[in-house]
Amino acid sequence: MFLVILALLLTAVVVDVAVESAFADGASFVAGGQDLATGLDPAIVTLGIAAAAALAAVLLVAAIAKVRRRNRSETITARREEVSQAEAALEARRQMIESRLDELQLNHDELLVKRDELLSEVERLRIRNDELADAVRERHREIGAARRELADITVTSATEPSANGSADDVTVVPDVAEHATEPPRH
Repeated sequence: MFLVILALLLTAVVVDVAVESAFADGASFVAGGQDLATGLDPAIVTLGIAAAAALAAVLLVAAIAKVRRRNRSETITARREEVSQAEAALEARRQMIESRLDELQLNHDELLVKRDELLSEVERLRIRNDELADAVRERHREIGAARRELADITVTSATEPSANGSADDVTVVPDVAEHATEPPRH
């Protein structure tokens, strides 16, 4: 930054010398109202001013280029730091994922085993349910057949002498066929 200020200062001095020398007689270098050199050929004054302006321009361009390079270098350094931090974060993330990979694979395998066990248990229960449903249907058929056999038997009244010589009443069973209903089917 100092170089840029110096180059700007030199440019201001050269411009001042060029303007004052042009308004003077053209044969002298004038700066700040003071004659620096007099009695010179006007071509030499013009060339001297041009050379000083060129030098000031070169210094100004060099100073600006240096500032840009420094800024670019700082930007590149900052970018490299950002990239380095991003790479470090990615590496840490990769290592974390790799460290969890075995655990996740183990959990996955355990879940597959549990799923297979549950599926086999569900299949076993389905088969048992089918067996029980068949047994219930068979039992309903047996009950139905027993009711049909009992439909022909009716008891109206009966008395039997007991061991002490008295008669006990026997309960009358109504006709089974009148009240028979089929059990519900599942």
